[in-house]
Amino acid sequence: MLHRSKHFITILFQSMLGNTEVVVVSETGRQSNANRIEEMSPGNTVEIRHQGRMLIYTLTDFSRPAGIDAYYDRAIADVQKRLEDESILAVHDVSAMPLTWTPQIRRRADELIQIGRTLKSGRVALIFRDSVFLRLTRTFIEWQQRRYFPHIATQIFFSRDEGIAWVESGLTDRQISNTDYNW
Repeated sequence: MLHRSKHFITILFQSMLGNTEVVVVSETGRQSNANRIEEMSPGNTVEIRHQGRMLIYTLTDFSRPAGIDAYYDRAIADVQKRLEDESILAVHDVSAMPLTWTPQIRRRADELIQIGRTLKSGRVALIFRDSVFLRLTRTFIEWQQRRYFPHIATQIFFSRDEGIAWVESGLTDRQISNTDYNW
């Protein structure tokens, strides 16, 4: 699909592998700092913003083991790519699905925690569906995050927009002007 605005052309396409991407190109043919969205598995995407400096994982379907593995494989690979500069800016949005804690999720979360501990700084927003239970356990969950990731600011949000804005506020001018990361 092609959309032309005053100065940019937006191209939305789906590759043969099922990855959906959004690319915004100026009329001169130069790619902008636009967001790119990739499908990890059906119902689960990662949005790449700010020239690869910020990642937004949107999870809507963990009903199949392959979907769980696709998310954790991608998140672990993304953390490994960030080890060079040792910081991360990420949003993990699970607000569209019920929370479950299966043995597979527990095992894969432990893998992500282990590699994430090597990062030195960053901001991570966890977006959950609003519930009384999560409001009551929010402090405990944030405490656990600080325990596992002492150098990474982590907060829980019940609003996607608030969580994204909070993570984006962690971008510095230096980060914005650096060269692109290869995501």
